[in-house]
Amino acid sequence: MVGAKMAAQRHEPSFEGCTADQLFIEGWRKALEDRVTNKAIQQKAEKILTRMRELSKPVPKKPHSKIKAKIKSLDMNGPFEMHKRKFFMLDLFPEVEEELTWITLPVE
Repeated sequence: MVGAKMAAQRHEPSFEGCTADQLFIEGWRKALEDRVTNKAIQQKAEKILTRMRELSKPVPKKPHSKIKAKIKSLDMNGPFEMHKRKFFMLDLFPEVEEELTWITLPVE
């Protein structure tokens, strides 16, 4: 791998090799960045409120703060594990699952 990396860097100095687990973790972090900012949470809350009104659902008092609090409290373990299973194709390669048990939901 080192020789291949050095050869590639002669043609493209910015080339960096990385492992699949590094790519997965970095991809997960970047995906979350778009969903956990205050702006993203505000936009999601607006969409939920709009949908509630369209469906004539009762809207609670102070709906924005309640919806945003609920979004922030969501358990992301399920989606994380689902994406990990898909990314590493664990349904096709169950033998590698044990090797990946160290990859868990990053705690910020």
